[in-house]
Amino acid sequence: MGKYWFTVNKSVYVILKNSAVPLLVALFLYLGCFIVIQAMPLQHGVSLTPKRASEINIQAYFVSEKLDGIRGYWDGSTLYSRQGYAIVAPNWFTENLGEIPLDGEIWLGRETFQVLSGLIARNDINDPLWNSVTYQIFDLPAEKSVFKERVALMKQHIQDLSDKNPHLKMVEQLKLHSLADLDQRLAEIIAGGGEGLMLHHEDAPYRPYVRHDALLKVKEVDDGCALVRGFTKGKGKYENMVGALIVETIVDDEIKRFRIGSGLTDMMRETPPEVGSVITYLHNGFTKSGIPRFPRLERIYVTDCAPEKLPLEK
Repeated sequence: MGKYWFTVNKSVYVILKNSAVPLLVALFLYLGCFIVIQAMPLQHGVSLTPKRASEINIQAYFVSEKLDGIRGYWDGSTLYSRQGYAIVAPNWFTENLGEIPLDGEIWLGRETFQVLSGLIARNDINDPLWNSVTYQIFDLPAEKSVFKERVALMKQHIQDLSDKNPHLKMVEQLKLHSLADLDQRLAEIIAGGGEGLMLHHEDAPYRPYVRHDALLKVKEVDDGCALVRGFTKGKGKYENMVGALIVETIVDDEIKRFRIGSGLTDMMRETPPEVGSVITYLHNGFTKSGIPRFPRLERIYVTDCAPEKLPLEK
């Protein structure tokens, strides 16, 4: 069965020919998304792979906690999600954020992502839970200077507005001396219920709409996107069913093929995702050859993966 590929705001969509989704509806969705939702000018990081870890000079990076909250972009007047939706928040939360664009995380605390997501989804500005929410700034998208200079500017911005808006904070940016220090810091964050770390090169400019390796994610549990290329046959209780998905992704600019069996439900094994569809998976770092370690399926038929992470050529 053939496929039509198209992208909206750097997200990949797959429409199967002769499927139940008519192309007319697909076109309507495409135009609707394009008109209503504006992609935010945000930059995005990539995972710290073994190859990158062997090449980086950790002393050239600022290290911060990767907050598990809701990405928030302040354009000087409105607070948006990374997808381009205006976030409904109390006036006292967004007033006195300043007139310069801010990139940060709307945060309630560690291990509270689901609670925060529910708060944002309810659009209830009178919910007392907002009193515990902070806006944690980690970059200045409109500044043309390198990151180490933007760090100084962020500190000054927070200092100027801290008395007017106590909910405006800056994510702590640390300098470490070695990869051993990085491992120790990661262990401390994970032990405290955190998600991981972000490494930002001190000389990096802000690169909107780009996913680049001057901004690195370090997590105990990482995630990724992949294309389904085929299946293996099941054995034992999974006889006559799918045993695993054969998938491909891009790691360090190379196509990596591997199998994902963990995370498949019995229903998925009976009716697996179509070849060519996009899935997301969780994994624990990478092997020395760059293959995701201990991959397990997270979601199927995904539409928000970056095209540059997928081997789209046939």
